[in-house]
Amino acid sequence: MSAGTARDGGGGAVAARGPLAGWVRWAYLPLLIAFTAAVFIIFLLDSDINKFSGTRVSASLSGTTPRPFAYRVLLPALTRSTAAVLPSSARDLLARNITPTPPDRMMAAVVRIEPGFQVETVIWYGWIGLFLLAFALTVEPFFRAGTGIATPWTRLVPFAALLGLPPFFDFAHYYDLPMLALSTLCLLFMVQRRWAAYLAVLAVACLNKETAVLFPLVFGLHFFRGGRMDRGRFRRLMLAQAAVVVLIRAGLMLAFASRPGGAVEFHLWEMLALNYRAYSLETGLAWGAVALAVLFDWNSKPAFLKSGLAMLAVLYGAHLVFGCPREIRVFYEVYPVVFSLALYPFLKRMP
Repeated sequence: MSAGTARDGGGGAVAARGPLAGWVRWAYLPLLIAFTAAVFIIFLLDSDINKFSGTRVSASLSGTTPRPFAYRVLLPALTRSTAAVLPSSARDLLARNITPTPPDRMMAAVVRIEPGFQVETVIWYGWIGLFLLAFALTVEPFFRAGTGIATPWTRLVPFAALLGLPPFFDFAHYYDLPMLALSTLCLLFMVQRRWAAYLAVLAVACLNKETAVLFPLVFGLHFFRGGRMDRGRFRRLMLAQAAVVVLIRAGLMLAFASRPGGAVEFHLWEMLALNYRAYSLETGLAWGAVALAVLFDWNSKPAFLKSGLAMLAVLYGAHLVFGCPREIRVFYEVYPVVFSLALYPFLKRMP
């Protein structure tokens, strides 16, 4: 499909028309890559990535990451694999030209390059940036598939979705942006009924973060009702998803059973004491506006997106018990759903 086309709800191509047609054809992808890079720079500057000692590059690659972070193995595995195949000349070039952050400056530095892990840290950040780009490239197909809207204006969806991310950057761990991309891809394949691809991405998401268990929940809520799927096929797919989630989770728990820490971190009392005081009035008003946009014209909203919103309730409950105040990054899994629900009433009225 060319950069100047969009897909309709049934998968057919719709030619881009109107004021966007010219620049979409020639400049869309370079603009999107540049815009994604700018947002990624904001992420690096604002998020305190690689600050927490338990999830730093050095801890993750040297085997000292405590549980539950030790279970989130995707990015460490990708970093090790990439470093292993990187030519020695490239490794030497990076090592010579990248200045590590002094150990006494690790907490205060903006971008943290650990001594002895310069090459691995660059690869680490590179993969996180690629996952952000993957989100930018998949959020528009997800919006089109989830809403059935196929106007040329949907080409602006990735830019709007990226603009909504910086409020999430108050703090970050290495698995956050990968989960954003994998969540969008899981939901895209689910709504497109591409089950082999969905199960493959679900398995990868399980290696990144245990909240991947939410996607079978969305599947169950959506496809069990309204005659949307034959019962026999529904049961087979539900069993396949359960097998993926349980086997990977059990394997990870066994592999890291000797690590310090626990399966979760309990923070309920801190959340009850600090949660509402941690946010400003402006932040509360902003989230209120998002909620109004999500609920506006609710009856006309697409059924799949409504089913996906169930993740928000589960994530909020888990955040209240196991999370920390101001960590809205824990809602990345539901971000593409909330974003699409909020944007839907506006784009469906566009020509």
